[in-house]
Amino acid sequence: MFKLPAGRYLITDPCYTVEHEDWENHLLPKIYECEAKEEEEMEVKGRKYIIFSTYWGDGEYPVVEKEQKHVIGSFSVDAGLMCITEATDDLVDYLYKKYSGETYVIITMLEDFNVYEEAGRMYIGDEYVVDTQGDYMVDWS
Repeated sequence: MFKLPAGRYLITDPCYTVEHEDWENHLLPKIYECEAKEEEEMEVKGRKYIIFSTYWGDGEYPVVEKEQKHVIGSFSVDAGLMCITEATDDLVDYLYKKYSGETYVIITMLEDFNVYEEAGRMYIGDEYVVDTQGDYMVDWS
């Protein structure tokens, strides 16, 4: 479980956050290094990431507001990974220009919050869940 400060965050596949050369030479090797140590938190070129594997690999996954079970957006996954990182203006601008906003969801957390993954779901505070397993929205009652 990771504690993050209040702020604006971006949920995406980390492969979209950098140019291909930086993905191959910096971020991907760091991911492999952290996986070997069973760590999910990393920093590459001054940007902090918390990265988890998705349940089903590549695809498009929803970000769900937990209380109302309302989908606030979805994002594409191309490397089988999902991450949460600070939504700095430069990163948001880069992603919007390169991918037209289809590869990420931005959330604002008003208070410090915890992030953790369980069974293919990334839980973000008490407010949100990223469901890569596919049955979070099912009404089991």
